[in-house]
Amino acid sequence: ETQRRDKETNLRRNGYWRSQLLTYESRGFDIRDIPSYGFIESWTAEEVRAAAVKYLREDQFVKVVLLPEEGEG
Repeated sequence: ETQRRDKETNLRRNGYWRSQLLTYESRGFDIRDIPSYGFIESWTAEEVRAAAVKYLREDQFVKVVLLPEEGEG
């Protein structure tokens, strides 16, 4: 969800694209490889769950809850 929110913000900001272009150019990378975020939208709940089981340890985690600001809703 964080990546989705970041995507929405980044795609509207010229600074994001400028930074990406400068970084890719200075490192000699192909600018066609700049992340498009399409891969995020293609994940299924089962794929996210499988990745979590594979990479996340149950004894080391942080639970974060996003709450609306006071006065909203």
